[in-house]
Amino acid sequence: MIKVVLSIALRCNYKELYPRDMKTYNPGCKSCKKTLYVLLLILFCLCVSCESNSPDYEGGIKISVDVDEAVPLIGNIGDLEVVRLDVSTPAFPGEVTSASFGKDYFVLLDAFTAKGVYGYAYDGKQIFAYKQLGRGPKEVLGFNDVQIYGDSVFVFDNTMNRIIILDKAGEYVSKIEDCPVGSHFFAIDEEGDMYFDHVNNTLAEGGFNLTYIKANGSRKGIAPIREEVKDVTLASAHSLTNAGGKVSYMMPSTPIVLECSGEKTNVRYCFDFGRYWPDETVLQSGRHPYLILQDLKNGDWVRELRFVESEDLCCASFLVANSCYYFVYDKLVGKGKTFIMEDKDKFSHPLGFDTYGRLVLTTRSETPSIVYCTVQKL
Repeated sequence: MIKVVLSIALRCNYKELYPRDMKTYNPGCKSCKKTLYVLLLILFCLCVSCESNSPDYEGGIKISVDVDEAVPLIGNIGDLEVVRLDVSTPAFPGEVTSASFGKDYFVLLDAFTAKGVYGYAYDGKQIFAYKQLGRGPKEVLGFNDVQIYGDSVFVFDNTMNRIIILDKAGEYVSKIEDCPVGSHFFAIDEEGDMYFDHVNNTLAEGGFNLTYIKANGSRKGIAPIREEVKDVTLASAHSLTNAGGKVSYMMPSTPIVLECSGEKTNVRYCFDFGRYWPDETVLQSGRHPYLILQDLKNGDWVRELRFVESEDLCCASFLVANSCYYFVYDKLVGKGKTFIMEDKDKFSHPLGFDTYGRLVLTTRSETPSIVYCTVQKL
């Protein structure tokens, strides 16, 4: 690009720069000086633009995930507590894609089967079921993500591009309109600022993975999409995680976790899955998502990579072939261990960590339950 600009500019002023009766450049020529000033200005703008939009995803803690050395989760992770859920809706839980944990209760979001947000006490007693489907001012068309923030429950609807705010009893309080178009998930930090994930969609918000919205309403695109995976829009739940008021972001189709701090991001973790991470022929820009998913499954690659964390622990969950794996990492001692959950029809990805630091799972059975896992030292 810079070479092209230089070439065009020089050709336009060739006669001024090198007159026919002169064999050398005329430094005193006003036109020559003007041309050079313009060129320098253009080059400066291009350099600044390239620097600000060029993604730099180096650094962070390098973590090796040994899939081949995985041990069974049950019996190797510590204490397990199973709590049966009080289910008022027969079809729930069908497909819990998002969860958030508060001090006295937690909420589960079912995006497909029994669409709604369901609030529970930690003993399994249901507090509320919010299932208002529709286009009305207090209704939701698409249940995409949920987060407990303060004393409120924020429900993100990316079909209507808005957030419905509920109280702890599941009653409507207010709503936030004009959320970023094309976003899938969101998170709120301790300052009340929001982050919306666009999952490598270059049509959303000018080619950035995230839209950052300050509490005062101003917004900006951050975390530029990597060129090699642009438009590889394989959305995986739990891309944005809030722990201790800080927001972490698992980048789509990239084994990197970013720490979000206002408009800035920096690499926190870089996971190395060895031979199980898909190569560039699979995760290639421009390929149809269905073809990518097919290759990921048939090639025994890591797929559906998700990330959840607490103050002391983080967990990257993923599928390889027909098994679900959890890699639990102790941030305090810098050690991790890989677990396998072979019965993925009953247990799938973890929902997150509760306020007690326990890893929370949900079972898929006729008697749906929550499983609290206390992780021992790794």
